[in-house]
Amino acid sequence: SVVIATPTASGKSLAYAVPLLQRLGEKRSSRAIVLFPLKALANDQLAKFRKFPEAAERLAESGAYEGSTLKKLRGMASITVRTLDGDTKESDRAVIKSEKTQLLLTNPDSLHHYLLPGYQSKKFTKTFWQHLELVVVDEAHTCRGGFGSH
Repeated sequence: SVVIATPTASGKSLAYAVPLLQRLGEKRSSRAIVLFPLKALANDQLAKFRKFPEAAERLAESGAYEGSTLKKLRGMASITVRTLDGDTKESDRAVIKSEKTQLLLTNPDSLHHYLLPGYQSKKFTKTFWQHLELVVVDEAHTCRGGFGSH
C-alpha cells in the first residue's frame, strides 16, 4: 500500500496511472478499479486514461519499435477503460459486465450501488473479482451522515 499526499495538480495521478496501465498491458486478464470522489472527476480522468492506449497504438504502428518494446506497446494499446456511475448507459454496463473492461473508473456511490451488489447477484462474474489486482483511491475524503455510511 502506498499513500501519496501532495498539493492539487502536482502529478499524483501519474504516480499510479503509469504502473497501473503497464500492468494491465502486460496481463490482459488483470482488472483494476480507480475510485474518484465524484463522477465528474472520473469522467475527466477517463479522457486522460484513454490517451495512454491511443498513444501506445500510434507508437506501435509507427514502425520505430520492435521486440519486447513493441509487445508492451501493443499490450498497452489494447487496454479498455470505462466509467461506471449513475449516468452510464445500459449498453456500456453490459460491456463492463461481459468482462471486456480492464480499467473501471467509478466513485464510492457507484461502487456501493452497482459493483458490490453485483458480486452477490453475479452481475459481475467471479472472473472480474478473481482478476481484480489493483484498487486505487484517487482522493480520500471523510464524509458524515448517510453519504459517509458506505
